[in-house]
Amino acid sequence: MNCACINKYLSEYVKLENPQYAVMLKGKWGCGKTYFIKQLIEKWTVESKSEEQIELQPIYISLNGVSSCSAISFLIKRALYPILYSKGAQVAKKVICGTITAFSKSLIDLNNDGYIDDLSSIFDTEVILDILSKPNSSVSGNKILIFDDLERAKLATDELFGYINNLVEHSGCKVIIVCEEDKLKLLCNQPDSKIKYDEFKEKLIGKTISFEHDLYTIVKSMVDNSDNRHLQSNSDLIATLFIASEVQNLRIIKQLISDFKILLTEIDQSKYDSNLFDKFIQN
Repeated sequence: MNCACINKYLSEYVKLENPQYAVMLKGKWGCGKTYFIKQLIEKWTVESKSEEQIELQPIYISLNGVSSCSAISFLIKRALYPILYSKGAQVAKKVICGTITAFSKSLIDLNNDGYIDDLSSIFDTEVILDILSKPNSSVSGNKILIFDDLERAKLATDELFGYINNLVEHSGCKVIIVCEEDKLKLLCNQPDSKIKYDEFKEKLIGKTISFEHDLYTIVKSMVDNSDNRHLQSNSDLIATLFIASEVQNLRIIKQLISDFKILLTEIDQSKYDSNLFDKFIQN
């Protein structure tokens, strides 16, 4: 599926009230699927319309190296945490207070008398996650979670799938899994694995999308956003050369942008005729 079709499908998926299934976006390492999904996240991120409500934003989590479910919870908590200090912080307190003990409530400054400033000592990870798991009229926005690098997680696959399935099935979250499916399948089908890949996919994944990227457009976009006029003025050339190389790993473009900027700092441009210098840089 090309980028335009993926964009359209995922944008409709995240609007569903309670889909009860996750979507898998699969593609080879370095093909640009993470870059693509992060652009979509920017599109889905909205400004809070009211100080009386918490506006949920898409949550992106890389599972690379993550070794426990509690670590995933911590990463989600870290993504949610800024709302406690947003314009609707008082609303956030009231929402979360509904899920904790009476003793804890007595410690919270709901009357603005200035005694409680740091909420981190009160709200643990599970309490923060209640914002995702329990319906509340003071919480608006789509509950979107994107889990990237699933095949690079270090915890048992059955634990990982169980954790994600809970978010989909019981919390009504829209979950997008970004991964290299062949490697994930290999990981699941190890002799000691408690769940086989086909079982996981049948239970959790409702739609699998193969990421077919428009290399030229993506490379040109990355170069155009490089904040460097020499790269920007040659973005067509760079995209054409990259496609001709048949490598198709977009991390090379990121390296190019970084290395090129460093190279420029080593050249004294004042010693060159400006027109000739631009031609020299192009070469």
